[in-house]
Amino acid sequence: MQVNHPILSDYRSRAIFAGIVILVIIFQTIVVCSLTSISFTCSLIDSLIFNTIFACCVIPLWYPVYYIRWKERAWYFNAITHLVLMGLLLLVWLGPGYLLMWLFSGENSSYSYFLRESLSWKVIEGIFFYVIAVLSYLLLLYTAKLDEKEENEIRLNKLIKSNKFLDRIAVKDRQQIHVIPVQEIHYIEACGDYVSLFTVNGSFLKERTMKYFEENLPSLQFVRIHRSYIINVNEVHKIELYEKENYRVHLKSGKILKTSSAGYKALKEIVQL
Repeated sequence: MQVNHPILSDYRSRAIFAGIVILVIIFQTIVVCSLTSISFTCSLIDSLIFNTIFACCVIPLWYPVYYIRWKERAWYFNAITHLVLMGLLLLVWLGPGYLLMWLFSGENSSYSYFLRESLSWKVIEGIFFYVIAVLSYLLLLYTAKLDEKEENEIRLNKLIKSNKFLDRIAVKDRQQIHVIPVQEIHYIEACGDYVSLFTVNGSFLKERTMKYFEENLPSLQFVRIHRSYIINVNEVHKIELYEKENYRVHLKSGKILKTSSAGYKALKEIVQL
């Protein structure tokens, strides 16, 4: 899944982000003027400097949120990563901000006192805005993933309707012929000159090759994860790393299948990992 930077992607996004920053600057200036004895000029410059630096820090924050594969990591890895990112952001934000405001305040003792006393609530403010920024980025990624999934489903339905791929498979079982919609297939396993089709209603033998099904089943729904297995990606429950560079696929039915390196890469592309 490729998603452009939500702020830098176009002029409209940049204008909206700038507008939000300006509103925060105005609101904070009014609050500081109302609750302290600091002059309007000092309040405005303080809000302008700190919020502008923070806005500049938020923009590159997109890249670790986007590129780190959170689902492949344990919860404590995610927690530690966010704590480190938050600490770095606070240092990069507060360090230059305090330096610039100390240089600006000079002999202004009232503002110097305010600057010292405001450190604690500035840290709380930074943590709050960090959480808001990360949640906003994650929401945008989730929405983009849903849109991409919907587009893939529409494309899959079009391909099936155009008869480019199989939409049903006929198999003979003793004196009966079963017609199996491909959506009901959980996975296919190679069995010599035959294949076994595993469905909710049991397994069926078909005298076809794995290559035939690999080429004729809907490519956005079925993927060959091993020389012996083709799976329906809609039946995937989870993918598990059980040895170095070795993965197993857990299906919703409870079946566990091993994957090859090439099969794992193909599966990742289909399910957008």
